[in-house]
Amino acid sequence: MTSQTVLVSGRQAGTVLPEAIDARNHRLFVTTNADSVIGLVAGTEVGLVAGTDVGLVAGTGVMFIDESGTAYGIKHVDNKPRVSSMPYTYDISEGNVADHTAVRQFGHNPDVGTAWEAVSHIGAVMYYPTADETLIVKSDDTDDDGAPVGAGARTIYVNGLNDAWAVVEDTITLNGTTAVNFNTDMFRVNYLEVLTVGASGTNEGEITVYGADGTSKIMSIENGEGVSHSASYSVPAGVTFYLVDQFISDASLKGANIALFVRELGGLWHLQHGFQILTAAVSIPTSFPEPYTEKTDLEWRAKAKLAGADVGVKFSGWTE
Repeated sequence: MTSQTVLVSGRQAGTVLPEAIDARNHRLFVTTNADSVIGLVAGTEVGLVAGTDVGLVAGTGVMFIDESGTAYGIKHVDNKPRVSSMPYTYDISEGNVADHTAVRQFGHNPDVGTAWEAVSHIGAVMYYPTADETLIVKSDDTDDDGAPVGAGARTIYVNGLNDAWAVVEDTITLNGTTAVNFNTDMFRVNYLEVLTVGASGTNEGEITVYGADGTSKIMSIENGEGVSHSASYSVPAGVTFYLVDQFISDASLKGANIALFVRELGGLWHLQHGFQILTAAVSIPTSFPEPYTEKTDLEWRAKAKLAGADVGVKFSGWTE
């Protein structure tokens, strides 16, 4: 097959090439002047035959076209392109990637026993309702009171999921050591935060969220910390969670097994990752982000070699 020549004279032109022409094996010549614009139809390929050269006529330039069709050039210094780039996860953190949300969780359990416990202040495996419940919350200090106002925490913010696995939020006024019902029924709790406080500037007691039975612990805010520290996460409907890294530590001389337990919708808990650690802090990067589909529960748990291990876990990733 002979080569084909396309001539463009002072105006934008488009030429659809026969499918029989393979740019890797046949030559395509394009002649333009300084005002010409050349574009390719999506799905086409352009290649050079060995031994050929490509150059620009003096006065012409190369420009990119953005998604709105606007042309933009490439800044340079002495013909060296000026380049600024950042890791994908940085762009997610800055909110530059649509439909992606950063997830960062930290959990701490200062007194781990010799059976599996959540890496959380609740000192037990977390309670997971099977359907929406009217959860309750209370403090172990009377000063964590919003009506009448006390010196400690007055209101808290809750971020969780309903039993359709949709994200729901609630703001609750505390009543000291008296249990208060949530305003919005929930199925999972992912995060707690003290919103308003009195003269103490923080919560004076441990604020704990329970199931509707008033005894099954879900999550808590340790006194003076202002936010929940629970190494757990439930993936909302319609998104996938990508685990990027983990950081584990033991600050005691007891030693501990630390593991990630995962339960997919309708399934059983499985130990996904397991580590053994003794008075150390270890960062565990993930070379390939690990995907966890919607409606999956993740909980980091610890089991001490000798009772009394002091364990922490931090993990991060994103949903999309």
